[in-house]
Amino acid sequence: MNRPAFLACTHIIGALLLIHTPHTFAQSAPITISDWTRETIELPPDFAPDMPSGVEELRFPPGWRDPVSDNFWSYAIVLRIDEPTPTTARLEELTDFYYTGLMSAFGVGHNPESLPNDVDVDLEQAADGQHRGTMRLVDGFATFKPIVINLKASTRASSDTGSIVELRASPQLDDHDIWSDLQAAINHINAEQPDQRLAAFAHLPQGEWRATPANGTQQRDVWTWGPSRHALTSITSNSQATTEAIFGRFRVIYHHPQRDELTVLALSGPALIQTGTITPLEGLNLRFDMTLFYDQDQIPWATEPTRMISSVWTFDTPTSYTNHWILDQGQPVDPSVTAWSYARHDDITRLPENAAAPPEHIKHLNAFLPFIGSEWKTDTTRTTFTWIPYNEAIVMRTIDTRADHATVTSIEQRIEHPSAGTIRIHTWSIKDAERTRLSDTTHQAATD
Repeated sequence: MNRPAFLACTHIIGALLLIHTPHTFAQSAPITISDWTRETIELPPDFAPDMPSGVEELRFPPGWRDPVSDNFWSYAIVLRIDEPTPTTARLEELTDFYYTGLMSAFGVGHNPESLPNDVDVDLEQAADGQHRGTMRLVDGFATFKPIVINLKASTRASSDTGSIVELRASPQLDDHDIWSDLQAAINHINAEQPDQRLAAFAHLPQGEWRATPANGTQQRDVWTWGPSRHALTSITSNSQATTEAIFGRFRVIYHHPQRDELTVLALSGPALIQTGTITPLEGLNLRFDMTLFYDQDQIPWATEPTRMISSVWTFDTPTSYTNHWILDQGQPVDPSVTAWSYARHDDITRLPENAAAPPEHIKHLNAFLPFIGSEWKTDTTRTTFTWIPYNEAIVMRTIDTRADHATVTSIEQRIEHPSAGTIRIHTWSIKDAERTRLSDTTHQAATD
């Protein structure tokens, strides 16, 4: 193997391990609305096509469709829409669009003998970004009778072209406890949102993204949020149940705090590793600037140990995009020559049963084999090791089980295997040039 390429490859695998192994001291848990119903809807919904594009998150308390419950017609909504912060008049219009369509979908106005589907929204600006008012309509959830709903809304910009609308709705008066509960639900929704630096990728972890290149083997990408939604990962499988992939079998996207960059790491097995940066472009479009590292012993056609590739993902709709190569070693590439079209599907294909098994030939990570398949614990931490499908790479996750810390620390760890059923982890905190030992712990294989 070419020596420089080998060093680059092993360094990147090690970086992946550290990326996924932060000794994260437990943060205060967000308010949990444990028994509330939740829903996520892509905007515009079918029942309100005049709404702008975006995403809607909803939380419903128990009894919200029961006319005798105090929680009847009470729920919380967060709308993340692709238009500037709405004025009061625009907010009234959006609310009218939404509820006219929603009540029609529930059957209001369909029967000649029933009341017409008439929605009247009246909002006033109470403070900067704050609105209050009422909505009069015919209830389609339960009674099909007129009802007055009190509304409390908050609006703010999320970007130059996007905004967030937080809406609480209930027929109850201001002094009812439901309003604080609804605010807690709003806080819960916001606490679950990804790091805003990753907001450009929020539409990816929904369903499965499929492409069929010229060889006819369908590629399937499934994106999921990493711990605390500070990273995105994807696993690629294909219709031939092989390890072939257009852009890596495993990818991780995260914000690199020292370089303040959106960073991507893609693995195509030990023979090909890619790392680089991502730049959000107009709309949902993305640019990837990647360095490819080849194992020339295993990939003989690779004339150099490294290669620079730039590509752009162009989204025609939120559910379809085309991946175009635009630069190869700094030279322009005709986008029509190297382009792959992806479309999102709601169903997700199950991975082959052997996807989570270690590779058939392990060259670099034999020392980690005893760690796989067990959970390792101390009095305050629990650690797991998991093979990344189709790759010689491992994800290590350590969770601090204490609930009285609110600090997240960049760390470095060294792992030893002193005896069967035992691992020892040395941990240092890293801040600028300062390096401080945090712990030296011995973990036993957990039996519970």
